[in-house]
Amino acid sequence: MFWIEPVAFRGHHDGLLFVGDLDPNLSMGVQRMNIPTNAPELGQVQVDQIRSYQGNIRRNTLDLARLAYDIHAHHISSDGRKYDAAFEKWWNEHNVGSLFGTRGNWTHWHQAGEVISKVEARFSAHFTQLPMTVTALKAIAELTDAELTLCLQNTFKRSSLTQLESEWTRPKKPKPLINPSVSGATIRSWCEAWRNPKPKVKSDPRRVVLATIKMHGSFFNFDKTTAEHNGKIGKDEIRALDKKLNEIFGGQSEIILIDSNAERLCSSYDVKEKRATDAVARRAEKEKKKQKGRGKR
Repeated sequence: MFWIEPVAFRGHHDGLLFVGDLDPNLSMGVQRMNIPTNAPELGQVQVDQIRSYQGNIRRNTLDLARLAYDIHAHHISSDGRKYDAAFEKWWNEHNVGSLFGTRGNWTHWHQAGEVISKVEARFSAHFTQLPMTVTALKAIAELTDAELTLCLQNTFKRSSLTQLESEWTRPKKPKPLINPSVSGATIRSWCEAWRNPKPKVKSDPRRVVLATIKMHGSFFNFDKTTAEHNGKIGKDEIRALDKKLNEIFGGQSEIILIDSNAERLCSSYDVKEKRATDAVARRAEKEKKKQKGRGKR
């Protein structure tokens, strides 16, 4: 056997508040343990004890979550925004907040209870798959019914929202995502990937650089007084060169990749041309106002 001397602690586990005794001889919350030299031989006895304790944790977690959800369901308003006066009186008079830490933790518990009730009613065959932690149960509560169904069956992956179900990947031997040891983080991570799948990008074999084509930087030059383009090369020339490149290499697309920047350059050209035109117009308007002011004098 071993024992732990009293230590000061005040913390939360899955939203519940625990308070212990203070031992002034201990610092930094370190627990001082006295372990007998003649430790018992490990065997099935300890395994059975651990299994029993785990069973109690599971039963207590499920029962507390069920109770929280039952209270919530009977006292929340129809729009789900606030509790009735009876609940608020009960919460305050009996200092229920001290048991959960915050109202946010209470929310986690009743959401967990809702999941438990849903699985019991609709997926009773999978009830034993539910995890023991409130954080994991809360993550399950955020799944849609369709997602919950999938997660109780296997761990599915897809590369796009429109991908056929027959093309989804999954373990050949079913490994349900929802299982007694799953964490809330794992469920949320799966949910994010499922709702926002990233398509598989195949590596393009056409990756050896054959040539780099650069053009004169005056492509974006515009006269400040007239807004007229005064560069050595313009949009028409760019598009003509781009067309010529495609005529030369377009028939060899299997081995040659032309990553043209022509249209992006032309779009930037249009933006800069508009800025130049607007600047000239503003200056003209400003000069017009000055001339008008001088005429009045």
